Amino acid sequence: MKETSIQKAIRDFAKKGFERSEGTFQGDGIHRHVLKNKYDNFIKMPPSNFKFHRWAGSLTSSQAFAYNIFSGVGNAEFEYNMWALDYNPLHKACVDVAIEDEKGDIDMYEVKMFEFATSVGKNQIFHKEGRKYFNPKNYNCSTQEIAESFTYFIESVVNHFKNRSMYGEGIKQLCCHLLGIINEKTKYDKLCDKKVRLHSLCFDHNFGSHDFTQSLESYRKILKEDFFPIVNNYLEKINMHDQIEYCGYLGASDYIENNIELLGIANYDYVKKRYFNG
Repeated sequence: MKETSIQKAIRDFAKKGFERSEGTFQGDGIHRHVLKNKYDNFIKMPPSNFKFHRWAGSLTSSQAFAYNIFSGVGNAEFEYNMWALDYNPLHKACVDVAIEDEKGDIDMYEVKMFEFATSVGKNQIFHKEGRKYFNPKNYNCSTQEIAESFTYFIESVVNHFKNRSMYGEGIKQLCCHLLGIINEKTKYDKLCDKKVRLHSLCFDHNFGSHDFTQSLESYRKILKEDFFPIVNNYLEKINMHDQIEYCGYLGASDYIENNIELLGIANYDYVKKRYFNG
């Protein structure tokens, strides 16, 4: 498949950033943006139980980006999983990072790097799963009432974005994370007494690509102006707005500048140099 102009711009930027921080790029011999050794994509060796994504060695990997930002936080939990649909492990909702603060509240971060600029299409929300998300019997919820209310929520999201060109996979993932959080709070003990804040942390550096900048702004507006009110209205309807909060879009550049102490200077310096021309 021929590489598009935005894909080339992203690949070139990501490669320059890697070489600026790590040195010579050694590819896998197949893909122009995938490292021969995936571990080189991470600021330090992840723990032995770390669940690598399929493309963890890609220079555009959001998983590597998330790890390189948050691995200096002592209590950061990566690939935090929660039950979404039934008891099939493939149906778990897996958020990139979860961090408990000093009050015991949980901040969860769904991290995106370039997906919203390269995976845009129409009607992409829940398109591969058929009707299973619309059948309350498939939900791993504590009550049928919660399952049914969530199917109505899913339908409202799908109808709201119908026929719009957008990064639908990102919206789908956020819906699944929300379902996982609701299940963990109502059915299991892990989050029952904690407030959970869910953030959409997005790479937002303007590296000279007009197409990327437009895609970022489109996704930011969709999260802020469309998805944010839908989610929080739903949480109010099920009386969980004081326990769960969707915080919407969060730009990575401002986030790292405002949280140097939390992230640690080593991670801050690495991320700044590699991803933000710092």
